[in-house]
Amino acid sequence: MDYIGIDLHKTSSQVCILTADGELIERRIKTDKERVVIQNL
Repeated sequence: MDYIGIDLHKTSSQVCILTADGELIERRIKTDKERVVIQNL
């Protein structure tokens, strides 16, 4: 099972994914309507 955390702020946000294999994936994205709705990790 994968776990996902989202830290949402007004101008930028961070998305973290911990995969079942123990891999940690972190991405910072600019917070705007288009990027929050559809963001390719």
